[in-house]
Amino acid sequence: MPRWNFLVVRQHEGSVQRQQTCARIKLEVEQHGLSDILPLVKYERGKKQEHYLGIAYDANAWLQGSNAEMAAREVLMAAGVASAKHPLNSFVIEANDVANLHKLLNGTLECDSFTLPITYDITRDVPPPSSDQLFAELDAAELIRGEPDPIDIEKHSRLLEWCSAAGSGELVRIQQACLALGISSEWGGAWSVLRRLVLLGHLEFSSGSLRWSAIPPTLVATDEDADCRILVGQRTQGMIEFLRNESKVDEHPQPDGPSRLVVHGDPEKMCYRQGRRLHDAGCVARELSKLLPRVGDWVLRLPTWDEQDFRRFTIEYYEPRLDQFHEISRINMNWQPGLYRFTFEQPRVVTLGFFDDNDGRWLCGDYYGLRFLARARSSGCRAILRPDTHQLVIPQTDRWPMPYERALVLASGALPQRIQTDQGGLLAYQGITKPLAEKLCTLLGLELEAS
Repeated sequence: MPRWNFLVVRQHEGSVQRQQTCARIKLEVEQHGLSDILPLVKYERGKKQEHYLGIAYDANAWLQGSNAEMAAREVLMAAGVASAKHPLNSFVIEANDVANLHKLLNGTLECDSFTLPITYDITRDVPPPSSDQLFAELDAAELIRGEPDPIDIEKHSRLLEWCSAAGSGELVRIQQACLALGISSEWGGAWSVLRRLVLLGHLEFSSGSLRWSAIPPTLVATDEDADCRILVGQRTQGMIEFLRNESKVDEHPQPDGPSRLVVHGDPEKMCYRQGRRLHDAGCVARELSKLLPRVGDWVLRLPTWDEQDFRRFTIEYYEPRLDQFHEISRINMNWQPGLYRFTFEQPRVVTLGFFDDNDGRWLCGDYYGLRFLARARSSGCRAILRPDTHQLVIPQTDRWPMPYERALVLASGALPQRIQTDQGGLLAYQGITKPLAEKLCTLLGLELEAS
């Protein structure tokens, strides 16, 4: 017969973080099939940082090699509750005495709705949704069409014209230009804008020096239609007017970037200025698919972070299943492979690092690239081809590293369409043929699904 106790630990987290901690505990219980032994989590509500958290366990239950209390401690530690490791930082109380704990805490130790007895099918893993389920709410037109904001497009077009005139610079110049145009006032926002211009083929970027440079005016063929040419690189209004006088130019507005310009005619005869012919680069997406390394070799090329003193940082670990960071202890750090966020408060500096246990080093890189690596090595990433519409659709959380995503964007010259569904956010890339999708997925170690 069960004999219920609570293992109680003292925590320092805000109200949102303590709910996330409970969600991680729930996932650990589910993963290890312990819902019959560890059925309940309770925590102290309130605005203060310090609070108590307790997990119920059956004191009469025994597992192979340990008892239920040890299992409860291991689950808490796996969920990031480092204080559960030492008995001095925790205590055990019988379930019948939990009511008295209200008086001890002078507050609200109550069971939250999602921490009610955990009922799962513990004999098998829950399969991911099928591609049909993933697209259940979508219509093809939803993926193809969007409603870009004319004001937003004008701002991004003016930014591209400024970059074309400036020629090159550091990230700070992009940030200042974005601020002047009302696009973004934050560093992260400026980096996102720069990243999109790089994906579209207008700019190049050096991560080592944080410098960007504008690409000369260039024609890029699409993957779907070798005769369709997209104008990328430097762009000014005078250049566009000159092109329109010489050739047919179609403008396709798109959200979060300048308009996509399709130029018709013989590329050998196209000039953007008197005597200045446009360079025809052919299908850059296919060329990139031949030049890009496999993901393992890409990892080897990432720069190393040589930090040694981690005690001065607030440290958070990225949980792929939740797509969230949660704070971990700086004491007795045993690094497990994955993505971490390090925050130094004065002055505030945030650094992302991926601990690669293959060669025992810390990797630096773009957030999307490191997040993809963490998810690919843990829970797996997905890519689904819709051959009827030539769209490659991936969950937004599985966004590819920049070099590989650039091949997807340059296949059509268009940024991905963003769609929100009950299954989460999706990114739909246009004009992707099956050979290109298969090649890129092979490089990234992904299994290409078909809808």
